[in-house]
Amino acid sequence: MRFLLVLLKGGGVGAGLGAGLWALFPHGAPTALEYILYALVGATAGALCGTPPWRKGAWIGAILKGVVGVGVGVGIFALVRNYVNIPIPLPMFAADQQTLSHEYFLLAPVIGVIYGLLIEADDGGKTAAEEYAKPARKKTIDDIKVD
Repeated sequence: MRFLLVLLKGGGVGAGLGAGLWALFPHGAPTALEYILYALVGATAGALCGTPPWRKGAWIGAILKGVVGVGVGVGIFALVRNYVNIPIPLPMFAADQQTLSHEYFLLAPVIGVIYGLLIEADDGGKTAAEEYAKPARKKTIDDIKVD
């Protein structure tokens, strides 16, 4: 079930942002916008995957996962752009932009799902979610020990 949620969250975020950039720049966006796109994909997937940020005490973890996601998204894009830039032989794409790094609606969901799966694997499952859901114990006067 959690795997399907990662596919929806990470893949949906990546597909939406990637398709939006592709709609704005169908013949290729400037390189700076590509890096910004993948930074946003990583940050959003990091904030949404794993323990939900609206749970008590989980917002700090969501911010940290989002900040790390910026580096992960940009890093994976840089690796694909420099080393794994395979051609995509589909005629519906622009003739000069038929590589994986220029097809945002294909690569962005993959990056969102990869980072989302890493977060879900690290998150700990129900035990971590239950830990966030527990209310904090209030201290009373009986907790003070005087020797």
